[in-house]
Amino acid sequence: MYMILDNMHFTSTVVSFICTCFFMYFCYDFSNSIGLVDKPTWRKSHKGNIPLIGGIAIIFGFSLGCLISPRGLSEWRPLFFCIIPLAVVGVMDDHGNISVSRRVIVQIISCCIMIFYGNVYLFEFGDLFGLGYKLEANKIVAVPITIICVVGVINSLNLIDGIDGLCGFLTLIALFSICLIVKIKGVDASLVLILHFSAALIAYLLVNIDLMRFLIKKVFLGDAGTTIIGIFLCWHMIKLSNSSTSVFRPIVAVYLISLPIMDTLSIMLRRIKKNESPFKAGRDHIHHLLMLAGLSQTKTLFLLVGLSFLIAGIGVIAELKNIKESYMFYSFMFIFSLYHILALKLDKLYNQKYLI
Repeated sequence: MYMILDNMHFTSTVVSFICTCFFMYFCYDFSNSIGLVDKPTWRKSHKGNIPLIGGIAIIFGFSLGCLISPRGLSEWRPLFFCIIPLAVVGVMDDHGNISVSRRVIVQIISCCIMIFYGNVYLFEFGDLFGLGYKLEANKIVAVPITIICVVGVINSLNLIDGIDGLCGFLTLIALFSICLIVKIKGVDASLVLILHFSAALIAYLLVNIDLMRFLIKKVFLGDAGTTIIGIFLCWHMIKLSNSSTSVFRPIVAVYLISLPIMDTLSIMLRRIKKNESPFKAGRDHIHHLLMLAGLSQTKTLFLLVGLSFLIAGIGVIAELKNIKESYMFYSFMFIFSLYHILALKLDKLYNQKYLI
């Protein structure tokens, strides 16, 4: 039955928000004392050490909200089993760098939990090419495809988390879009988890963009935060687009998280063209390029959030109007081409200003 925000759900949502704030407030100094901080480097423009506890705070608030929810945690056990290893390794990586290979291995393990324990995986892709039939895969093929897609999304969100608020706002746009589709369609889907998670994420965002500086100093998500956001988004997007009671078509999910996907693909193409590793760190992400072009961090944030909101809105409208999947696929490829051309020109104009 469609979830209604009754008193119990409202209470647990408020708990998610308050407990996330509580964690950031009381663990700020502790994070500094143990060195769980982000230090300024040539790739980062912030001043001073910033605690990397935003992701842990979101997990803390979100989990407590779920605990007192009338639905309880038992129903959502598979999702939490996916989140736990990512959170643990994310915190370890934030405290002291862990090799990329080890992080990816843990991400794959979480994907396998999602697939085999949660029974959430990609097996249908829709009629993307307009051939008159849906592209489908059996589980043997679906498993590696799901792993590649989920690991890709997790890492694309980590890469886009380069300026205050960007990753958080892009996530909220995706979650809001899902809720909007469910509400307008009036379909049978529970939004309880999204509600609790969004409340915790909003609490973090208010601190991250300094709207609560009178009470709590700035904190960052950290790898723990970006990875759990990634698995949370993937879980819901796959579950709501690849099941017997699908809420929207798979191509819609690409529109909802378009910016991280486009930025990661564009960077990989540009670096391969320059005979460079597509996986190394650099200042050639779209937010870096826009700021090198002269935009302030705030203007860059508004521009990218606005772009993401526009593309997600196109995806929502196309789903509600039941636009053909092939039209949506080719339209997205066109949008990506424009994005890539712009990023390519910005990269050529400003890449001499930084070392990659």
